[in-house]
Amino acid sequence: MGFIVYEEPLLRRYQASVFSFACLFLLLTSIATVVVPFYIAYGSHNFWIKHNTLYLQPEVDFTYKVLVVLYGRNVSDNGEIQTWAWSTIPEIRTAYEPYLRAPVIRAWSVDDNLDDVADLWHLTIQIPLGAGERVYHAQALAFFDYKLRGRVSLEMDSLAYFEHGSALPGTELMIQGEARLHQLTPLSVRTENRNPTLIGPIISNHSRCCRGIKDRLGPVCFCCYRILLRILIT
Repeated sequence: MGFIVYEEPLLRRYQASVFSFACLFLLLTSIATVVVPFYIAYGSHNFWIKHNTLYLQPEVDFTYKVLVVLYGRNVSDNGEIQTWAWSTIPEIRTAYEPYLRAPVIRAWSVDDNLDDVADLWHLTIQIPLGAGERVYHAQALAFFDYKLRGRVSLEMDSLAYFEHGSALPGTELMIQGEARLHQLTPLSVRTENRNPTLIGPIISNHSRCCRGIKDRLGPVCFCCYRILLRILIT
């Protein structure tokens, strides 16, 4: 057996022109080596994380659909109990036809931080009453579109419900509420989350409807948005 006194590796070089398929293949594989792992890591949303907490500001728009119901008495008509109602939804307005009293409704949004997303909605409902009519109880429903955009996509109808009663008649009612989204299950980040509309066979009895809203919303329910409601009785 002889001794190795010297060795050198055998090197083979394969050359191709710049505009050849071999050069194109080398370029694509070099880019894929860097780009593909990056997009896999980005698209997996931190790889194995299954649940996460996100803070998003919702886009809430008033749909100009409202129902207001007042209960009171007419002191000039032997104190008979009376009901006055109005809705911008034709189907609901038909159900309350014997009690309709057309109000003046104003609504506008306020953007405190000028980011093109409403931070506050003002609703003013002014209802005319006749001589001797007194109001002791007020109920109001206001419908909103509730949307989340970003890592999570959510669209649903939301409902703000207001109610107030007193032993003394009133001429003005002001209520302020704050939105709170309550999740029963995590929202999907891969598909759009959408809830069924609340308008439909809703209000032949709107009190019963309000009690059943949580069941209609499925995995997500809500409280209300930041709303300032003012009911004027003139």
